[in-house]
Amino acid sequence: VGSARLLDMVPGRSADAFGDWLDARGGTFRHRIRVVTMDGFTGYAKAATQHLTQARQVMDPFHVVHLAIDKLTACRQRVQNETMGHRG
Repeated sequence: VGSARLLDMVPGRSADAFGDWLDARGGTFRHRIRVVTMDGFTGYAKAATQHLTQARQVMDPFHVVHLAIDKLTACRQRVQNETMGHRG
């Protein structure tokens, strides 16, 4: 299986930028990819779905934690606002 590693950094944040990068690597390279780890940007997911049909898409741990913290903060703020009638 091998270890996970960063393969490259591509200029641009779009499905096309990621898709073009994948296309430039060729079919053999794309077929060997089993897992794509990314942030929650839908453009990356779109490109992975189109170009890496066999690969599982997962969110990287940093962004999972960040998303959970954001949701917890929003919940805490809502509850405080409902119970205290104001922020802070």
